[in-house]
Amino acid sequence: MKLPKTHLFGETDLIYLSTDSTAYRPELCEIIRVFFGMAEIATDNDVIDPAPNSDDIILRCNANSGHIFSEGIINGRTVRSEDTYFHCDIAKHGSSPMTVKKYEKRAMKSALYRVLKELTGIRPPWGALTGIRPTRLARELAHNGEDPRSMLRERFDVSEEKIDLAMTILEEQRGILASAQEKVFDVYIGIPFCRTRCHYCSFVAYEVGKGCATTANIEDYVIALCKEIEENIPLALLAGYSPRCLYIGGGTPTALSTSQLQQVAEAALKASGGDFLEFTVEAGRPDTITIEKLKMLRDLGVDRISINPQTMDDETLLRVGRQHTAKDVVTAFETAKKVGFPCINMDTIIGLPGERVKNVQNTMECISKLAPENLTVHTLAIKRSSKLKENLANTPLPTAHQSEAMLAVAHGAAEAMGMGPYYMYRQKFMRGNLENVGYTLPGFASIYNIDIMEEQTNILALGAGAITKWIQNGGTLIKRVANPKDLNTYFAKLDDRRETRKRLIFPDKV
Repeated sequence: MKLPKTHLFGETDLIYLSTDSTAYRPELCEIIRVFFGMAEIATDNDVIDPAPNSDDIILRCNANSGHIFSEGIINGRTVRSEDTYFHCDIAKHGSSPMTVKKYEKRAMKSALYRVLKELTGIRPPWGALTGIRPTRLARELAHNGEDPRSMLRERFDVSEEKIDLAMTILEEQRGILASAQEKVFDVYIGIPFCRTRCHYCSFVAYEVGKGCATTANIEDYVIALCKEIEENIPLALLAGYSPRCLYIGGGTPTALSTSQLQQVAEAALKASGGDFLEFTVEAGRPDTITIEKLKMLRDLGVDRISINPQTMDDETLLRVGRQHTAKDVVTAFETAKKVGFPCINMDTIIGLPGERVKNVQNTMECISKLAPENLTVHTLAIKRSSKLKENLANTPLPTAHQSEAMLAVAHGAAEAMGMGPYYMYRQKFMRGNLENVGYTLPGFASIYNIDIMEEQTNILALGAGAITKWIQNGGTLIKRVANPKDLNTYFAKLDDRRETRKRLIFPDKV
C-alpha cells in the first residue's frame, strides 16, 4: 500500500491508525486526510504488518475514561497531545449519551489534529474542521452563548481569513434565515441526466443515450417524476406548510427536451399553487441551452438560472469531458439576458487538471465582462466515484499552494464585480483543504442555496437520488427520506417513498 507520489513524506509506505474508539474511526481518518489527501489508511481491523517500517506513519488516538490522548510517529519522531476541553464541554452542555459522544468525538479529532500539525509543519486553513458547513457550526456556537470567533480560533485552529469569511456569511444570511417560518418548505426536483459526464463528477447523472438513459427511459422518468410531484407536494400543503422556493437541479435539467422540462415545471407549479418566492432552474451546460427552452422557462416564471462554464479555457473543457467551448458560454449567457432572466449564476471550479493561476485569471476576466448577478467558486474535490479519481495518478493537478492562489484570484474578481460571499460549504478531498463559496450582488442572494446549506428549512426533494430533509423537535432533529439513485428502483419505489414522506410530514397521525 503506497502513498501517492505527491505525498508530503515521499517514500512513506503506510499510515497506521490505532484507536480504542472505533465508532469515531471515520472521523479520525477525515482528520488524517486533511494532511495526507487520498492516502490509504490501515486501521485496527486491517491485516497489517505487525512490524511497521521505520518510514511508516503511526498514529494512535484513544479516549480512556474521558482522558483524550493522541500520539504520532513520523520518521522516528514522536509527538503527543492531550485534549483539555472535553470535561469542560460536558460540564457546560450536559452528560447525556448523545452529548458525551458529540464532544468526545470533537476532542479526539482535535487531539489528533494537533499531533499531525506539529509532525508535518502544516497548518490547514480550516484547522481541525472537517464538516461540510462551517457556518452552521459558527451559528450553533453563537446560539449556545459562545463566541464563534474565539472558538473557531482557539478550539479548531481556523485561520483568521476563514473566520472572517464565515462571519461575513453569517451576517449576510441573517435576514433570509429569519424570514423562514417554521411551517415552510422548499421543493427540489432532480433531473439525473447530462449530455456528457464530467470527469470530476460523482452526482447522480446518466449520460443521455448511454446505459439506462435511453430515449424511452427518459420519457418514463418524466412521467414518473410528474406523478411523484403531483402526489407529494400536496402532502405538505395539507399539513399546513407553505411553499418557499422551487429549485430544479441535476444533472442538467436542460438535457431534457423543451416539452419534457415544461411538463416537469408545470406539474410542480400546479401541485403547489405556483406560490414560490423564488424559482430556479440549473441550465448548467451551455450545449443544452436553446432559446426555445429559455423562453419557455421565463414564461413559466423562472427568475434564476445557472449557466456554468467551470472554466473559460477550451483545452481544459475538453480535458474534463465537457462538450462546449468558452464561446458557447458567452452565447448562452447573452441569449438568456435577452430573454429577460433577472438573475444568472455562473459556476467555476479552481484546481482543474492542467490549470494554473493564469487560467483562473482568464476565466474571471471573461466572467467579469458578462457581469452575472451570482458567481459560485468551487474548489476541485476528488470524488471516489469520479473518472478523475480512477485516473488520478496520470492527472496533473495544481498543488495546495497553487489552489490557494487561484481561490484568492477568484475572490478578488468577485469583489471587483461588487459581489460579496453569502453561502459556503466544504467537501472531502478538496484541493488545499479549501471551500466552495457563493458570491452575490446586493439583493440577489439565492434563498434556496442558503436554505439547503444551513439546513434550517424543510426540503421536499423529488426525483432519483433526491433526499428529503424535514426538520423536527424545534430544529434539533433532521429526518431524511432518500430516493433510490437507480432509475428502475426509483420507478418501483414511488409509492413506498410517498408513504414514508407522509409519515415524516404527519408524525402525529402515524
